[in-house]
Amino acid sequence: MLPLVISSALFMIPAIKGLRKKKKLLPVLNTATSLVSMNYWRDPKPGFRREADFLLAKTNFVVHHLYATPKMLPLDLIIGTFWTLSRLGKRGWVKWHALFHVSATGGMILIL
Repeated sequence: MLPLVISSALFMIPAIKGLRKKKKLLPVLNTATSLVSMNYWRDPKPGFRREADFLLAKTNFVVHHLYATPKMLPLDLIIGTFWTLSRLGKRGWVKWHALFHVSATGGMILIL
């Protein structure tokens, strides 16, 4: 699942940007999400790593939406579309999930 490991690493971009802006919560959350997600996708199997990834991803989603503004709705719809397409589990789901990671990274950057 190399594409998903790489796209999970993209969460480090908003983490670095946030640290440069002297933010605390979002960079720590983005770094943790990136590391846990990369760890899961390097060998995705049911178990603790999967549960930790899901829990942290959902927490990241909620926290970022506390900072979101209405102008971010179009990107939010794109992120949701990619998430939904990846969750269908059909052929090409890895591509959709990688696009979800990429678009979520964009959203994280905008929120900073």
